[in-house]
Amino acid sequence: MSNVAQSDGEIQVESLETGQPVSESALQAMGGSINYLLSNAAPLGTIISSMLNEVTFQGQTNTTWILADGRDVTGSDYANLTGNTSVPDLRAVFLRGKDNGRGLNPLGDLPLGTYSPDQTGPHTHSLTTSQVFRPNNYFPGTGLSAWDESGPGVSQGITPWTGYESAPKSVTINFFIKINIIA
Repeated sequence: MSNVAQSDGEIQVESLETGQPVSESALQAMGGSINYLLSNAAPLGTIISSMLNEVTFQGQTNTTWILADGRDVTGSDYANLTGNTSVPDLRAVFLRGKDNGRGLNPLGDLPLGTYSPDQTGPHTHSLTTSQVFRPNNYFPGTGLSAWDESGPGVSQGITPWTGYESAPKSVTINFFIKINIIA
């Protein structure tokens, strides 16, 4: 199967008759229009998530899309339009919608592409036990340890043994960004 070149030409409905065979030139025109739409329907800077790696993704689309991995894209249509010489690095991070004046982001209305590091908000942990706390004592099944020796019923010095970060359930994917109009 050969690739059909992109075409922004209009397809005349009158040239196609329902229930009749379609000419090869009409099929070429339709294929060209479909390929044009696939390449140009999304504006520059659009981000798409995918389960494909970059080589496979570009084989399915074209090289107007790249992995959003922070690389330099000087000279691309994206860089010329936005003034950004690199794309955002979206590897291993969650995306957050721009606040746009809504007032829900405690960091304010950050510029597009701003990276925000991990944060853990104020919170407490407590445990009441009849055991005497000993240094590095571990409470099986609770995920908690303590180091206070104050005596029974003490609920201080508690350290939760959970994960390395605060994060919702997730699935790993790649993010791609459109950097050029036509490959």
